[in-house]
Amino acid sequence: MDRAVTNSIRKTLHAAAFACCLSASAVLNAQGTSKVITMQSGAQYEGLIGSVDKIGAVVPDPYGAKNIVIVNDGLRRVLANGRRVIKLGDSNRNEILLPVFQKTANRETGFGGSVLSVGPFNEHGHRTIVLRDRQGRAKPISQGIVGVTPRFCELKTLVGSNRQWSMYIGTGTVPTNILIPLLRKQISPDDLAGHQKIVDLLIKARYYRLASEELNLIAKRFPDNEALAADIERTRILLKQQAARQVLAEARLRMTSGQTDIARQLLTSAIKTEGVAGEILAEFREIQDSSEVAERELDQRREKLKTLLDSADGLSAPQSAAAQQLVDELQRELNPVNSPRLDAWLRQADDAATKPAQKIALAISGWLLGSNQAINNLAVAESMFQTRDLIVQYLNTATSDVAQRESIIEQLESLESGTPQYIAAMVAQIKPPTPPAAEVLTGSEPIRLPVEIPGTKSQPAPITVEVLATVPPQYDPYRRYPMLLVLPDRQTPTQELNAWSGVHNPRLNVRAGQATRNGYIVVTVDWKQKPGQQQCNYSGYEHAAVLKAMRSAQRAFSVDTDRVFLVGRGIGGDLAYDIGLSHPEHWAGIVSISGTIDRYTNIYDTNEHLPLPVYSVVGDQNSATIAFSKDTWNQWLQSKRYVNNTVVQYIGRANDQLPEEFATVFDWTRLHKRRWPGGAGFEFKCKSLRPWDNYFWFLEVHDIAPGNIVWPEKWRRRPISPAELKGQVSRDRTNLFRVSATKSRNATLWLSPSYCDFSKRIEIKGLGRAFRDFASPSRRVLLEDIRTRSDRQRPYHAKVVCTDGIWKAAE
Repeated sequence: MDRAVTNSIRKTLHAAAFACCLSASAVLNAQGTSKVITMQSGAQYEGLIGSVDKIGAVVPDPYGAKNIVIVNDGLRRVLANGRRVIKLGDSNRNEILLPVFQKTANRETGFGGSVLSVGPFNEHGHRTIVLRDRQGRAKPISQGIVGVTPRFCELKTLVGSNRQWSMYIGTGTVPTNILIPLLRKQISPDDLAGHQKIVDLLIKARYYRLASEELNLIAKRFPDNEALAADIERTRILLKQQAARQVLAEARLRMTSGQTDIARQLLTSAIKTEGVAGEILAEFREIQDSSEVAERELDQRREKLKTLLDSADGLSAPQSAAAQQLVDELQRELNPVNSPRLDAWLRQADDAATKPAQKIALAISGWLLGSNQAINNLAVAESMFQTRDLIVQYLNTATSDVAQRESIIEQLESLESGTPQYIAAMVAQIKPPTPPAAEVLTGSEPIRLPVEIPGTKSQPAPITVEVLATVPPQYDPYRRYPMLLVLPDRQTPTQELNAWSGVHNPRLNVRAGQATRNGYIVVTVDWKQKPGQQQCNYSGYEHAAVLKAMRSAQRAFSVDTDRVFLVGRGIGGDLAYDIGLSHPEHWAGIVSISGTIDRYTNIYDTNEHLPLPVYSVVGDQNSATIAFSKDTWNQWLQSKRYVNNTVVQYIGRANDQLPEEFATVFDWTRLHKRRWPGGAGFEFKCKSLRPWDNYFWFLEVHDIAPGNIVWPEKWRRRPISPAELKGQVSRDRTNLFRVSATKSRNATLWLSPSYCDFSKRIEIKGLGRAFRDFASPSRRVLLEDIRTRSDRQRPYHAKVVCTDGIWKAAE
């Protein structure tokens, strides 16, 4: 971004008076100061704007040029890297605050301790929250709702408590059968203005049905007011339009997530609603029409397929068999998601100059390789089904089946379509190699994935890890889905799965969680080595459990491996930081909710590479987590070289689960994809203190020196001397790699067409004698990499191995 633009934004930011500790009412009453910032990622944050030089500053300097931008929206404070702000705009947010009378505590003692449990609200807006104080004692505290806005409620401790502090929670977390009567109690039955304020709040909170019910109550209590009746009718019309637009937005979300049946149901129901504006109905029908057009085009393609074989004669028996297999398979499998694979064939289907055999070749190869890889050579295409079957066989072999894999490699070598180029294209199109049975994809029960941790010398029996998953409605193995890999806090995997995907509704036969709505696969893993484990141990077992769960899910489901997000809450958030920074090449982003940065993460936090997006969520009263994490957050929030960090602090909250943030997490994940080395150059410099933290993108080191290793069970703060792994793809010279690793002379350089030109010599400098020679794509390397890493989108095609300082291209 241009420096002058950056400075201009900063001056505007600093011109707005802002305090970190503003109350909700102060935020709402600060007229004209609320702004909207837009980040490089596209994320937008709205509220009062200020800046600080570090987390912990109480009042941001409104005049100095600070690097960390703070946005206070009353419920939370968002802290972001000021260098990544690209736009500042005015906010049109205008929210109402409705006070609720409660007898609140008047003590001076503030929050202290951690949250053990949170009880439900009663009809008075009261609930009990149990804290564990610093002496380990459980202390019940009574809280009451003292203010309600469309987005959040303010809670304070009630009379009788020995503590006094304010807490803010999302309005959506308070049951409406508690909230609405509570607001009505604050006004007298003849207080028209009070009733209207409740309607206003409900509209801005997007509770349109409840707002309509409140209008009915107003009409009943004020039957003789003709002006009011007219106003109510106008408001009802507005509510219908707003509710219709809400349905429209939900239908679009479902449609883009592949949930066409749900989208159609929503649209059909909304179209029947009387009084919906014509332009909104037109948008409804536009979505319906686009869906119907896609279905008609699909039917036309199916009909055209029936003629594919009619005009072809003189085919060999294998060619005829391949063509027939294509037609049979497409009759079963063709759908709107995979239909574009046939585009190359359709462009030539009616061309008299294209021979029938060439058309068949385009159809077979387009279906199996993708339209942009389609070829018109039937002599090559005829063996592609056989090649695909051998690939799936290879990927499903057991680890010990070396002989079977070698046999498959030999068979592929004899097929014209068994080249590494065709194999890589085919792997990107195949369905998951080990899919679960169709009957478990309904969503009624979690899907169990097979994951085992190999035994050790002391405990030779393998350990079965509980890994559960859900897939979105209308899951299609031909569509690539984003995935959340979730690490629970102290909950069970089932509880964590339900938190993100929602509990199954047997009447609607669907889950209603945020991940389901947004079309995400959710996988949760019981990563703890022992029952009742209360902390992250940063162990090899924990890393193995999480990474094996990821690979098992990628083998079972159609996962977009460029959009896999590692998510953790509580001690699961501790592990998410640890694994995310230890193996950044796997993730599109890291989300840690109430997680702490400690131990290895404090060493790895200055690793330099393509900035990994990290989203850190914490209650601002979670003093232990903030104390441990703030130095790293400050470092990240001021740097371009480390991760791209956003810190969200919920005001008055402690170590609770912060469910309000779930919807916002998906707004954030939608903006990020995994970054991968490309032709424009790439470099990293990463530390390692454990034997399994030995690979980063294309460099894998095999002999990290014992003096650079600190085992988790022997962790010490100082002195620590980590190994440093470096890798660089030259920006200026094709195929030039520079690599190094502390005291290492044994490594593997993994190569991919995305950053390597296999038609030219490869040059490697570092870790021993320089290498300058060719390295050709290999069937064995390609398939073995896909079998072990389960990444069908970003496979490595070749490798060069360094043994005792000597590099050599290897199989």
